[in-house]
Amino acid sequence: MCPHCKSTLTREDSALRCPACNRDYPVIDGIPDFLGPVDVYWGEVAIEEMEQAIDVAKRSGFRESLLHVVSKHPDLGHYLLSPARIDWLFHCLSSGSTGTCLDIGSSWGNLSFSLAEYFDEVWSLEAVWPKIEFQKIVKAQENRDNVHVVRGGSLNLPFPSAYFDLVTANGVLEWAGTEDPSRHPRQVQLAFLREIKRVLKPTGCLYIGIENRLGVQFLLGARDHSGLPYTSVVPRRIADLAVKVLGKTGGAHQANRWSREEQNSYRTYTYTGPGYEKLLREAGYQHSKLYWSLDYNLPLFAGRVKDPQSVTFFARHVKSNMGGDKQTIIERLLLSLVPWLPDFLVEGMVLLFSPSYLIYAYPGQTVASLESEVAALGNCGSFLRRSGAGSKNAKINYFLLRDGHMESVAKFPRFRDSTTQLEKEESLMALHNDLAIEKHEIGGVTVFTEPDLRAVRCKLDDRVDMNKALRWLMAFQEETRNGLWAPAALEEEMTDLQRYIGETARHLAVDTRRRVEGDLEMFREQATRMGLDKVSEHGDFCTWNILKSGERIHVVDWEFYRAEGNPLFDFCFFLMVNVGEASFRKRGLRDAFYKNELYRNLTGKGKHSETVRHLLSEYLEGTGFPPQTVFCGMTYMMSRCLRRYDPRFGNWTANYDAFTDHLEMWSRVAYDDSVFRSLEA
Repeated sequence: MCPHCKSTLTREDSALRCPACNRDYPVIDGIPDFLGPVDVYWGEVAIEEMEQAIDVAKRSGFRESLLHVVSKHPDLGHYLLSPARIDWLFHCLSSGSTGTCLDIGSSWGNLSFSLAEYFDEVWSLEAVWPKIEFQKIVKAQENRDNVHVVRGGSLNLPFPSAYFDLVTANGVLEWAGTEDPSRHPRQVQLAFLREIKRVLKPTGCLYIGIENRLGVQFLLGARDHSGLPYTSVVPRRIADLAVKVLGKTGGAHQANRWSREEQNSYRTYTYTGPGYEKLLREAGYQHSKLYWSLDYNLPLFAGRVKDPQSVTFFARHVKSNMGGDKQTIIERLLLSLVPWLPDFLVEGMVLLFSPSYLIYAYPGQTVASLESEVAALGNCGSFLRRSGAGSKNAKINYFLLRDGHMESVAKFPRFRDSTTQLEKEESLMALHNDLAIEKHEIGGVTVFTEPDLRAVRCKLDDRVDMNKALRWLMAFQEETRNGLWAPAALEEEMTDLQRYIGETARHLAVDTRRRVEGDLEMFREQATRMGLDKVSEHGDFCTWNILKSGERIHVVDWEFYRAEGNPLFDFCFFLMVNVGEASFRKRGLRDAFYKNELYRNLTGKGKHSETVRHLLSEYLEGTGFPPQTVFCGMTYMMSRCLRRYDPRFGNWTANYDAFTDHLEMWSRVAYDDSVFRSLEA
């Protein structure tokens, strides 16, 4: 419909015509254009890089193109590649409201194409032509007929009233004030919210992903959207003066966006939790609910702001999983203090200082969501959502809490077509942990509930813990042994991996690829000569997933299980991931040291050298493998992990970059005589 007079448009040749106000809107290569000749560029990378990305996407596929971009801009990895960016959806998803969705400011299309897995009809609204070009390529290569791309602005939406079940504004509201420099930024934001309310159904929902004005990251000096530190924290007039004097306009690449005068003012307003609630009430929304999150662009963890138990549980049990060397002393101190504070103080702190908010606003009556029914399974009033890995077949976990303690865990697949995969995982979880797991159908989604194991993670520093974990692994391999690998099957697998390393993993250095291919061939020869057992693999065997309860070991997260696998895979994964990550996380050291941590421990110079020596000795003695096999087994394990996290196959997390680094490092140090002598010893 006409964005100006709201009349229905008619199609005439290659244009849409408004008979009421005599405006014509061109349709260019199937894309309706409601902005006309205004040529703006506003993007995460320079216009030249964006054009190159489009060219690569046309020639080699959009995933290959995104990998090229991320190789130059690693900080964009999650933003461009991770399916986990959609996980905010499960706080508002309703089985009866999955008809129509609008994604405003859709950028490269990551969210739009993920939303197409759930909604019958997704409208992707973007103003920048190069980004629209990229989305067109994705749409064609993914055969996504239910995604419709439109070029338009956010203040005058070219859609009918009461049309959408869901409208998403992820990282958009803060920029709305820049759309109309003639008005006060808050007034522009209100106009933006009211226009969205117009196109929402009475039972529809607006989702906003945005930073908190007083988020802890800004209090500690992180740059605001102005491109300056502290402008979100100080009064608006002072922020405006700072921008006028220092001339910053944010970190995005832009062209023909504003005039020089328009740049010199502070217009990217953000608010506290109560501030957002007030803004939404003023815009006419009847209900709103806020969730805290560490990062709205990758909302792996979230809980309701008015549910302090979710924050307390996170601080007690999950904080060590987050942050690494990026966690400041103040952040660590706050997380340590939270479990000792009364609920009202925790709620107040979260409301004021949460890094980001996931906000859900409703123009009218709210409807029952998938989340509310999942939470009811545990008959608990509190919960914490924790997302799984970045792959399309990953799961969403809800920790159902009572009095700050976990009663049970509810799990369902991120996307419905992964239900069969999750069902296999849960059957393995039940089998190998002797658990009774229940299965439920909620609004067309299969949900599994597991009882709380009342267990804690094993610790690398504890020799007893490591012995228990290793004994569990060796017993698991003994129980699942199923003959020997046939030489032809070994050759087929190694040839496949060598082809991947040589032809697909082109980001690896040439000498790395050559050494890796040689190690894989050596591994095949050794395994064929000695006769390699065929055993099951857990696939992610590290202390993250190894829990202890008294004398018993529980192993969780069977996402990467392989029924007929290689006994060295789990052991090498266990050795490398535990040893490297423990020192990295505890010491807070930089990547350069992390990459060499395994080397240091193997050569007797690291903090965990004795643990490494002990684990190697126990495993090699118990299995009869010669030490040389561990060399090539490490290369084999890392090569497989690199491929399984490769976004070309739709499964990406930051582990892709980590295993790239690991493989580069190992290809160098594995030929160090001191490492070999250590293994021999």
